[in-house]
Amino acid sequence: MIIQTLLVWFWNFLGNHIWDGTWSQDENDKHVGILTLKHKMTIFGIPFSPVELEVVAKQIGPGIVYLIYKNRLGMGAVLNHITPVEPLLQRVTLTLDCSITVPTLLAKFYLYVEILQFERDIMVWNNKTWLSKPMLVEEDSNIAKHRRWYSQFYSENSPRFKHKRDSLDW
Repeated sequence: MIIQTLLVWFWNFLGNHIWDGTWSQDENDKHVGILTLKHKMTIFGIPFSPVELEVVAKQIGPGIVYLIYKNRLGMGAVLNHITPVEPLLQRVTLTLDCSITVPTLLAKFYLYVEILQFERDIMVWNNKTWLSKPMLVEEDSNIAKHRRWYSQFYSENSPRFKHKRDSLDW
């Protein structure tokens, strides 16, 4: 136990990401969800300000996400369009635009990280199981709010996935 505590302290000392976020529904436009995030990082216990970010993401219905970020070098926007092609198949377009003060390499890194996160989400979506009342911890309160908000886009007539695979064979 002592070794594990020391290892956690050591890795946090080397480098630590600190995230703070909230999710809410837009009061005027009920079809819009708003996510705010603040990211900070420390290296050797010292704040590393070039990667500090403030992000506001607006999800407009289930198909459009408009994300604005700001940091010391400037600001940028990521536009994410999700278009259903057929059941369980979607076309996704990510577009990034940055102020001229953001170095191109950093802008490409931001886009890469956004794509990486989206790919991680795909893994979750492909392996999810619907639970009407999932057990959530206090830190998951934003997930519960988002689920309630997102449910407005479904109806009794919404298509359901009926085919279940028993193996991983394609």
